[in-house]
Amino acid sequence: MGRGHVERRVRALVRTWLPPEPTPQRNEPAEALIAKREQYEALAQQFCKPCPVRAECLELALREEAQLFRTWLHSVRGGTAPWQRLNLIVQRRRATKRLATPRR
Repeated sequence: MGRGHVERRVRALVRTWLPPEPTPQRNEPAEALIAKREQYEALAQQFCKPCPVRAECLELALREEAQLFRTWLHSVRGGTAPWQRLNLIVQRRRATKRLATPRR
């Protein structure tokens, strides 16, 4: 079995096991979206919890997705939802800028 075959099987498993990512609906209160996102995050953590390469998977996702548009981030990687990874990417960028700024 090649690497591509394994990746396709994992993606298929994720699609069948996890519900679609929650998106804002018209006339839906913000609390409803927040609740759906929390439920999705819990499922993502539960799905990835037993994986022995969870940390490496998250690191790879953060590196790969750092250059993508935020609308291109999808699915569960490293036990995180797309919006969680986006927040981590933003935090890393800010920390890098702080470290790169010369102190006076």
